[in-house]
Amino acid sequence: MPSLHLLSVSKNPHRAPDSFNLVYIYIYVYIIANHHLPDLARGLGSTLGVTAASAIYQNILNTRLWERFGSETNAAERIGRILEDLEELKRLEGHWHEGAMQSFMEGFKGVWVMFLCVAVLALLCISRMQQYELHSTLDRKSRE
Repeated sequence: MPSLHLLSVSKNPHRAPDSFNLVYIYIYVYIIANHHLPDLARGLGSTLGVTAASAIYQNILNTRLWERFGSETNAAERIGRILEDLEELKRLEGHWHEGAMQSFMEGFKGVWVMFLCVAVLALLCISRMQQYELHSTLDRKSRE
């Protein structure tokens, strides 16, 4: 059953609270949005961009590595080392090095395509904006 308090108190001081009350979250977002809207939008945009790019990059890289090397002996161990440490690329030889580099490049290409789509979408969104005439006086009669 949900707690009626703003924060439920845990007996362990090092543990995060078990639940937050929705009212508390709404108030917090309202305060942030009204006082720091440009910072909030910038922070949210950069966070979403980095998160989306990271997810696409890691998914493509992981998928391509398993497609190329999944059937080879010790593939799970070697792919794990490649994903964990870029220094492993220096230790790879032969077709493993070429395939890993190709997988990394495909991951970067996926991120590039995603941001290209975002840029085109932004261009389409702003292309519908109209330019308004700025008047220098309070008189709004149209000129003939």
